[in-house]
Amino acid sequence: MVTIDLLPAKYKEAKLEREKYFPLTLFLVILICLILFVLFFVYRMKIVSHAELQTLNMQLDGLAPGQRKVFEIQEQIAEAKECNNVFEQLLKRNFLWARKLNKLSDSLICGIWLRALSLDNEKIATDFDCIKIDGTVVSLEHKEMALIGKFIRNLKSDAEFFKNFKNIKLESVIRRNIADVEVMDFTLTCYFKNE
Repeated sequence: MVTIDLLPAKYKEAKLEREKYFPLTLFLVILICLILFVLFFVYRMKIVSHAELQTLNMQLDGLAPGQRKVFEIQEQIAEAKECNNVFEQLLKRNFLWARKLNKLSDSLICGIWLRALSLDNEKIATDFDCIKIDGTVVSLEHKEMALIGKFIRNLKSDAEFFKNFKNIKLESVIRRNIADVEVMDFTLTCYFKNE
């Protein structure tokens, strides 16, 4: 079959040029479509990951009160362990605290009252070295120091109280006023014997 091309020559050249650049044009169109697809995919992934991040943040916000409770419980456990260590050290001393406190009370002199009793360690945190006794003394005859000295002698002369200690020292004395009455605050340190 014979084909007759009746197009003028200038149009024939344009058609040939179009046919010549058609593969390149097709390649560019496919490349642009591919780039648009990749950009759409990346944008969609960004939206999905952002939504997942918001969901996780909301879940974490829901867990925050529980996390605070866990931290509080961990702090309570740490405090309980520390308290347990203190009690273990107290039990290692091998003496009855009720008797010691009773003897301490029996040794008190009129005009002296105790404000605090604490265990203290000066060397290492695993063993207690001494007991600190904070007290206050009042005397209308201004014989506060004599009363403190007598109290220390009473403690040292009580064999039941003093048997676990190597020494009792007066650490500090501070004079102050309560209303119109002059009093002295004092601190005694009872050092344990090395076992």
